[in-house]
Amino acid sequence: MDISTGIPAVDRINSYFWEMLRRDRAIIFQRDGRLSAILSFVLVKNEQDARALYSHPYELPPLDNPQNEVVYIDKLMGETWTRAMFREVQTALLAKFPKIRYGVWFRPTRTVDRMVIFNPHERKVNLHAQLA
Repeated sequence: MDISTGIPAVDRINSYFWEMLRRDRAIIFQRDGRLSAILSFVLVKNEQDARALYSHPYELPPLDNPQNEVVYIDKLMGETWTRAMFREVQTALLAKFPKIRYGVWFRPTRTVDRMVIFNPHERKVNLHAQLA
């Protein structure tokens, strides 16, 4: 149970992903005919907007502007996360939003949540790039 809302956590997660699917801001991965992962994203203006969304992880993001040029990877749930899946995300995002210049997500570590920036136009994926 989520103490802040009284809504069971699983229900909040389900509601979140259904809304992101409705907004066309989620990508579903299937392997061998079954769901293997789901990723949600939001188009933002810059890293600061992404950081603001990251600081409120349990809130549904506001509606975004399809003309924004930065994609923020909000949530990723699944069995695994591979480079091949990452390339699928790049391809899908660029096909749908060709104006995207780069993407951002936050990778938690033991001491700090590190901002990772990726260039969706490069086929070579560096999952460890960090904002200086």
